[in-house]
Amino acid sequence: MKLKQQSINYDLKKPEAVIFDLDGTLVDTEKIGLNCFLLVGERMKIPFTRSLYHKIIGLDSQHAFAVIEKELKQPFSVSEFKKYFRGYYIDNIKKEGIPLKKGAIKILDFLKKKSIPVAIATSSSDFNAADKLKSTGIIDRFDVVITADQVERKKPDPQVYLKVCENLGFLPKNCLAIEDSDPGALSAHLAGIPVFLVPDIKYPSDKTNSFILGVMHSLNEIRNILEKIC
Repeated sequence: MKLKQQSINYDLKKPEAVIFDLDGTLVDTEKIGLNCFLLVGERMKIPFTRSLYHKIIGLDSQHAFAVIEKELKQPFSVSEFKKYFRGYYIDNIKKEGIPLKKGAIKILDFLKKKSIPVAIATSSSDFNAADKLKSTGIIDRFDVVITADQVERKKPDPQVYLKVCENLGFLPKNCLAIEDSDPGALSAHLAGIPVFLVPDIKYPSDKTNSFILGVMHSLNEIRNILEKIC
């Protein structure tokens, strides 16, 4: 995806902690998810499209299914969808594994070297988040992991980020969030956390661009910024 040229809107100080989204930010699962989504649509004979998938990026499953049903204007079997999607997803992971996003290890290594705590705020469930973190070998790198199962209100509500900050013991304004989606970026912003966005398969909306620190091509660019202030 080619990003537009954009000025960076930040006056950033050293963060007390860095909070990452998981899917599409640290682990490269959104492209896998899109492929499985389209395959399920073919199997169920339902018009699942790339543009529809874009509308559910960053949402937990409950909100995602609500969006799908609203867009399709027809009910569909959620249990059937989950069964087929998980089957395709597992097959894909067995064949190709779960890749990390570009620069993930380097930024985690840098933050560890600087003794800056790191956390995860994700819309994935406990089971799925743990599975992805174990599969990619980074599960032991995080001080706090908060999933969709641990909060009542999901992204774009700020609760998941506020709970991460509470567990870390830092004020939201003194942390830094890194996201890949509009709902995730809004969640961090509403929590009062400065947020960078690294788009995965969908460019951020104008609304998101209005409040984020900036749009980065990769985690390496964020690490370069942190190296200057930490």
